Amino acid sequence: MQKFLNSRGFKTRLWVSVLIAVMLLPAYFLFDGIPLKIVLGLGLIIALIELWNVASCSNVFPDGNDFVLAGGLSLTLIMATLCLLCVDSKILGTAVIASVTTDIGAYMFGSLLGTKLIEERPFPTISPKKTWEGCFFGIGAGMLAVFFWTNGETRFFWMVPVAFLGDLLESLFKRRFHVKDSNDYIIQLEIPVLKQIEGLLGGRNGHGGFFDRLDSLSLVLAIQFILSAVL
Repeated sequence: MQKFLNSRGFKTRLWVSVLIAVMLLPAYFLFDGIPLKIVLGLGLIIALIELWNVASCSNVFPDGNDFVLAGGLSLTLIMATLCLLCVDSKILGTAVIASVTTDIGAYMFGSLLGTKLIEERPFPTISPKKTWEGCFFGIGAGMLAVFFWTNGETRFFWMVPVAFLGDLLESLFKRRFHVKDSNDYIIQLEIPVLKQIEGLLGGRNGHGGFFDRLDSLSLVLAIQFILSAVL
């Protein structure tokens, strides 16, 4: 337990979660989510830059399947960014809560329990470190958080499994292009502001990059953007 709490992965997730919470609460109750929308919008734009730098460095364009994967994820990030312009504070807050708690719950329980309950791993080729314990407890934590955040509303429960799917898609992308940390490509751009932001989050080895931190939320917001357009 102590080793887990001292791990860089846990500290990074905790730091990012606290930062989002600090922005979420005043934005939700006082400013209708505008400060949070600005920050998340910038994060999504940086995530898009990360994604295309990874794709370009991996010679994505000659392979049609690679182009579809990179293009699909890019479209997801674009739709997520557009969603920030029209989504209200309640939906945005719920999306953030669902994404953050699902990610932290899956990581925490997966790290602590490992494969003690179920030896087989659910996604050995896409995300070999994920465990069934992490999946179940992560989704459960997300559902519980959404339930309390929305005072018992169930219409937002769909965000939790979608958030989990977003994390899997990002893992598929990184596995396909043999990339561990997408922030490596942002650091290589030598843009001072971006390097400082990445440094605050742990630098080259501290976390997976903005794309890794916002993968779950991106897919949730993209789906919400589609639902808002068709309903």
